[in-house]
Amino acid sequence: MAGTLSGIKDYLGRLIKQKQLTEEQAAPTPSGPRALHSETVIAGLTPSKLGAIFKSSAEGNNTEMLALAAEMEEREPHYASVLQTRKLAVLALDAVVIAASDDAKDVEIADAIRALMTTPAMDGLKLDMLDGLGKGYSVVETIWQPGKKWMPIAFTWRDPLHFQFGPDGRELRLRKEGSKDGEELYPGKFVCHVPKLKSGLPSRAGLGRLAAWSFMIKSFGLKDWAEFCEAYGKPLRIGTFDANATPKQKAALLRALRSIGRDFAAIVPEGMNIRFETSAARAGGGLFHELLKYIDEQLSKAILGQTMTTDNGSSKAQAEVHNEVRKDIVKADAKQLAATLNRDLVRIFVDVNFGPQEHYPVVTFPVPDEEDTTALVGNVAALMPFGFEVEASVMGDRLGLPDPADGYSQPVLRQPPATAPGKAENTRRPCPSCGKAHNRIGDLDAEDDIDAIAAIALDGWEEQLDPLLAPIRKAANSVSTYDEFEALLPDIIGEQDVSAFAIAMTKAMFKAYGLGGVSDDPDAQA
Repeated sequence: MAGTLSGIKDYLGRLIKQKQLTEEQAAPTPSGPRALHSETVIAGLTPSKLGAIFKSSAEGNNTEMLALAAEMEEREPHYASVLQTRKLAVLALDAVVIAASDDAKDVEIADAIRALMTTPAMDGLKLDMLDGLGKGYSVVETIWQPGKKWMPIAFTWRDPLHFQFGPDGRELRLRKEGSKDGEELYPGKFVCHVPKLKSGLPSRAGLGRLAAWSFMIKSFGLKDWAEFCEAYGKPLRIGTFDANATPKQKAALLRALRSIGRDFAAIVPEGMNIRFETSAARAGGGLFHELLKYIDEQLSKAILGQTMTTDNGSSKAQAEVHNEVRKDIVKADAKQLAATLNRDLVRIFVDVNFGPQEHYPVVTFPVPDEEDTTALVGNVAALMPFGFEVEASVMGDRLGLPDPADGYSQPVLRQPPATAPGKAENTRRPCPSCGKAHNRIGDLDAEDDIDAIAAIALDGWEEQLDPLLAPIRKAANSVSTYDEFEALLPDIIGEQDVSAFAIAMTKAMFKAYGLGGVSDDPDAQA
């Protein structure tokens, strides 16, 4: 009996066994429910047949629906194109790994996950997982290799036809000969991506199901258009014969007319004529074109969320507006893809190599947004002069930057101290207004009254600003994203105590009024 990896369990609480990690469970078979080849369902597809496929899928038998979804990707160019565009939009995103903390062990684990995410096999795994967009789910079997570290050496896509949902309608299981409920998947062996595209049972959520009716109608439209072109693409052939023509002559004329349509050559008896008429109905081809164009546009909306960049020659401004909708879809797909990877691969990798952890690193696929990152850096930099501090690793993770090399430490970003050359010392001199000595900064001969007012106002500035900054620090420490912090700003304003700062500013204003007419020249009069 296979041993266990020190009692390591998957997210469902099932023990992970060493032997099962290294062997294939879902390999196809020459025959049976996991045969390599499946029957086509597109041939002779009718509304009644499609309705039966939908009904069967809703009742738990989704084999025909999965076969139809696969065939549509192979036979319908527009559907295949927009579906591939949606997949590649996520595939192009780079993985960002966020360590569980700045602890040395957590940083080491995060670095190991980063190395895993950069292996060539990862792009293939992501693309295979995104196959679930069209079919409702995707299953990839992981083959692990033991050693100093347990490493996945292969990610093998398995045909969705070889899997079924369990009695609860949600747990994926392997189809097995003679088993109604299927075989339970080995723990830690499979990456099962089930995109949540709509509420309800996963078997009814694939984009292929949504596109099936459009595909069938488009197929009928193409067939009718082809028949239309065959019938009306050629001129109408009209034969005329003399009133005294014999039945034999009439039959010869009819054969000639048919031969012209097929062989483009014919002979007719003397005294008979053939006239060619161009049919006005040829313009009716535009109706078929409009129908097929409409169907393609609806598919674009359903899969990409927009039509501007796929169907219409729109302006740049229009495309940018519609592209924002598509970006929302990409973000949602990327977020769900990352959740599956963190559950079915990252957690297993960490557990078998580093042991179970209280907190795990997180893999994300952020959609680049230059404006947001610029605003984040700008806002943090603007808060630093007021004493705001932020961990360097947090900013690095948000910006997708790698951790510093070993031996380099810059844990906190803060406002650097003033180190201007020839730093002036505090001096005192009598105030020309009241005669008292105040703190002054810089050389006596070079100062003016504005410097004196600034020095007085800055005296005790930390005590003045702390009631203003304390709510900001509290809010910043309670959130994990900039958007969450920005949402708290209206509440922060209500919590700030401005009394000390207002008193200091009032004193500075009175001092400014008092010094308004005074010159540094002792001979000058106020």
